[in-house]
Amino acid sequence: MVQNLDQIESLLQDQAKESSGDSSQDLDHSPVFNPEIQIDKEAFLKFLHIYVNQLQTQNRMNQAMALTEAEHQLNGNSWKCIVKNDLSERLISQDKDLLPYLRDQLSLPQLFLEVEISEAISDESSTRPYTPEEKLKAMAEKNPSLKKLMKLFNARIIYK
Repeated sequence: MVQNLDQIESLLQDQAKESSGDSSQDLDHSPVFNPEIQIDKEAFLKFLHIYVNQLQTQNRMNQAMALTEAEHQLNGNSWKCIVKNDLSERLISQDKDLLPYLRDQLSLPQLFLEVEISEAISDESSTRPYTPEEKLKAMAEKNPSLKKLMKLFNARIIYK
């Protein structure tokens, strides 16, 4: 009986070694830039529009707005999404359904996404505050007496 347990244990260890060896080979499945692949821009924009509509029906308006306001550049199998602020960048980067959906619809498993924040796109007068810190800063700029009130009451607002 002890011999059988030892055999089972050694088999399990061998399988673990084999599977860990296989997984190290399979770790790098990330797409590599390939300039020879051309993405049909009309089809891309069509499927992106469909995806944005799905987001809106799911009441995910922030993600929909981030994708709508972004500038999209296609180069080979690379999709560069240039956004106005870090909130839009996070929303697009953390959307786990977006890239698989587009890869499936375009039949392009090599498609990869780069999200970049560009100050050139953002117009200072039309930049809308999103986070509580940005909202407070914008309110204080519009109404300097808010700064005086905060100073008078020694208010420090900490957002988590």
